[in-house]
Amino acid sequence: MISVTEIAEKLQISKMMVYRFINNNEIKHSAKDGRTFLYDMTAFQTIKEGLKDKSVISPDNNIEITENKNAEEPLQINDNDVIIEIMKSEIEIKNKQIDELTEMNKALNVTLQQQQQLLLYEQQKNTKLLEENIENKRWWQWWK
Repeated sequence: MISVTEIAEKLQISKMMVYRFINNNEIKHSAKDGRTFLYDMTAFQTIKEGLKDKSVISPDNNIEITENKNAEEPLQINDNDVIIEIMKSEIEIKNKQIDELTEMNKALNVTLQQQQQLLLYEQQKNTKLLEENIENKRWWQWWK
């Protein structure tokens, strides 16, 4: 089973031409996958022969398809190498960012500890002042 998009790709023509040929020649679909009409190989051959007669596609189209597939494979290998290099560089950048964030986190933790110590010191100082203030008052004034 083959869809209209796949037929157009294999014949190297637009999807609209395939749709028009199918509608004009009343070719029925063999199955339906969701909203996609699927055609069997006999329908594909009919479409291919009909479009060849109209000289829309060349008779040696199959040869070109196989040659293109063979020519694309080395490019995909090179593309994969390029993609791998790009991914490696992105990983290095991310590792540097992680290191920077780790250093920043350490610095912020040190600052937080200093702030907590300062706050504790201030609280102890305030508590001590309150206790001294209470001790200096008379017994009937201690709640003021």
